[in-house]
Formats: sequence, structure tokens, C-alpha cells
Amino acid sequence: MNMKKILTLSSLLISLSIHGCFAGEDYFTQRYKHFTATNTNSLELKYLHRFDNSAGVLLTAYNNLGHHFDELKSVGNEAEFWYPLYLADNKDFKIMGGGQLTMQPSGSFVCANIGGFYNLFDALTLGSRYRYVKFNHKTIDINGEENYANFHQLDYYITYKINNKWATEFNATNNIFINNFHRANGRNDNWEIKQSVNYKINDTWSVQSQIGWYERVQVEHKENYLLSMAASYKF
Repeated sequence: MNMKKILTLSSLLISLSIHGCFAGEDYFTQRYKHFTATNTNSLELKYLHRFDNSAGVLLTAYNNLGHHFDELKSVGNEAEFWYPLYLADNKDFKIMGGGQLTMQPSGSFVCANIGGFYNLFDALTLGSRYRYVKFNHKTIDINGEENYANFHQLDYYITYKINNKWATEFNATNNIFINNFHRANGRNDNWEIKQSVNYKINDTWSVQSQIGWYERVQVEHKENYLLSMAASYKF
């Protein structure tokens, strides 16, 4: 049995165990993404279980839709979890730790992360997270040598709950290669800036719109913008 089948089977077993044995909330999300510089379209299918203690498990299937929506091709699967390492008595501050396994056609990578989140008041939350991403296979670096494309990732969050229906989140991510690799912008690091707006239709359904900037793609001579829509079902 190959690793992709093992990951898929494990994900199903995890989701069934979570849904049947632990209190919390379950969500299924479909997310569409379009990147302007490369004219690529993708569809993400996500299953999230959030425990009552703020821990969570997220399973994701990544699919390429083609430039003209003329294909549906699996390009990866992912399993991620996080757990509260510290939770203040008033729940205004928490430290979260977690891990992630991602399987792609070219190979796999894992990551460990730790982050802190602080509620300034009920409606406003600030957060920051550090990830170390470790690849399990080598690729060709800028010197033409085989190496691991490992990188650091720093996330910054500002979340604001406008009212019971509307919320917004700002997320800035900085990815920094450790070895001799370049991002699409020609440097060894890049920024991903995203702004999301969430609308809760009812207790079951919610939708989200998202725009983002992923810096310039050198080979295309274009700035790379993200346009994204998602719908979530709570069950």
C-alpha cells in the first residue's frame, strides 16, 4: 500500500474516531482559489473537528482544476492537529502547539509549530505562530545540487468579530528558506498577505471571501494576487 493510500485511510479513521468519541464541533469546507499571475485554479476540501478545549484536527484534500476548469486532479493530502499547551483561566491568552503531514506527488513534508493568541477584548484577537517545515525528499537548489527545501514560516493574525454575523481576519505569512532555494519572487523569502471576510448565514452555513497578495512571480513578470471563496457546513 503506497503512502497516499495510507494517509487517506488514516484520515478516514481519525475523522470517524473524532466524530464518534469526542465532544466538539465538526465542519466541512469547500474552498476555491485563483492565482492571477499563474492563472491557476484550485479546489480544497477540508474536514475540521474542533474540540471543546480549543484543540483541533484538520484534514485537507488539494485539487487542481486546470487553467480553464477542464480537469480535476489531486495534488496533495494533508493532516494537521493542534493542542493547547497553556490556556489562561479567563481564556484570554493561549499557547498552541501542533504538527502537520503533507503528501504530494513529488514527496512529503512535515512541520511542527507553536503559537500564541491573545484576546484584547471579546471582539479582537491577536496571534502569532512559528512553523518549521521539513521535507522528506530532496529537490534541485539554485546551485544545481540536490538539497532539502526546508523553511521557516512566521504567521501573524488580527481577527475582529464585527457582530454575530460578520467577522474579518488579516493574516501575514513570511516564508524563509533555510538552504539555497528561491521563491517565485527570486529571493529566499516571500510574504503572503491575506484579508478574509466571514459571514454566518445561520447556525449551519457560513461563507467567506478572501483576497491576497503573494508578491511578484518573476518568470511571469506579474504580481500574484489571490482571489478565493469558501463555504462551510457545520454538522
